Amino acid sequence: MSALGVVKTCRDEIPKGPTGGMWRRALYDLIDHPGKYASSIFHKSKEGFTTVYDGFPKSTVHLLVLPDRTLKGPQQLTKDGEFGIPFLRRLHGYCDWLVNELQKQEHIGKLGFKCGIHAVPSLEPFHVHIISGDMKSDRIKHKKHWNSFTTPFFVELNEVESILQIEGSLRSILARESHLKDDLVCNICGENFGRFLKFKEHRVSCRKTKSSAAGQVAVSQNEIELPQTKRQRLC
Repeated sequence: MSALGVVKTCRDEIPKGPTGGMWRRALYDLIDHPGKYASSIFHKSKEGFTTVYDGFPKSTVHLLVLPDRTLKGPQQLTKDGEFGIPFLRRLHGYCDWLVNELQKQEHIGKLGFKCGIHAVPSLEPFHVHIISGDMKSDRIKHKKHWNSFTTPFFVELNEVESILQIEGSLRSILARESHLKDDLVCNICGENFGRFLKFKEHRVSCRKTKSSAAGQVAVSQNEIELPQTKRQRLC
């Protein structure tokens, strides 16, 4: 893998990437015209994955991983075939490596990360979120922004593989869209809130906040057995 540059955080000026046209398909432009949006690209691997900045980060660090072989969305993932479990494991391995390298960068502290997909994504093509667990960002404007990453609507990659192994497809996760309407729950102290404004005020003053975000959405340590070997999953 090629070395990473210094990652930008939500406190920096994050490139917005493609705008205008059909916003749902904006990520296609990043893949089709990488030179035009070079400032939005964080890393491009020889393994066939491109990592870009989320234009509206919902946490201190928020990246998107796009396979160079584009597929429309999670529903194209299967147990077998071109976008089967072997493909998912290669993608997961790249995300593991990325997280490991990010955690070496001193300016972001000891942030925990999680890697996963939205059950019903708002953007095409298929992409994976790599997001730090602190969820500190002024881009969180409403309930849906918060619940997109703190409820079962966010499906971590190890769970994606488990579902594919058992069910053969990801059709069952479509029902998780209802979690966007879940109550607002602080990811640090667990307090439940009814109104978003009250929740935002609490997030600023929560006395249990830890600058490292350790323990709130810590890096997963699940182990997934791969052919002929076992490797530790970072996220």
